[in-house]
Amino acid sequence: MLRWILRSIRNLLSAPIFPIWAIGRWLSRPRGRWIVVRLKPRLVEARQPLPWLHRLLDADALRRTSSLAAVRRLADYAIRDARIEGVAFVVPPLHAGWSVCAGLREQIIRLKGGGKASAVLLPRGGGHRELYVASAAQRVYVAPHATITLF
Repeated sequence: MLRWILRSIRNLLSAPIFPIWAIGRWLSRPRGRWIVVRLKPRLVEARQPLPWLHRLLDADALRRTSSLAAVRRLADYAIRDARIEGVAFVVPPLHAGWSVCAGLREQIIRLKGGGKASAVLLPRGGGHRELYVASAAQRVYVAPHATITLF
């Protein structure tokens, strides 16, 4: 009961200060103009809903999966938002088929068509699939120790 009374008093005292606090918070928000997308090695078209027991027992596998549907939603958001200048993708060695890689490449091209800059970072290098995806971006960055395999 005492806790409820103290919270009520605190809320009544902070109510007149709220507009000043909200404006200060709005002005101090991060001014990041790029979105960084860290893809997981396993890339799928869309995540399928799993039974609760399977999600509970195999939660680690869900965390290691990126969804192309989520990248599409993010691309829609980035194209609509005028504050965002571009999207940077961090692409690990992919465990995905060519059709999913082509879908990811189409999203990067769509971002470029929407007036957004795009960059791809290959931290561990890559093979044909990774370079195929990266070729759609305006800039491609490769780590100094990374290996590019094309054979």
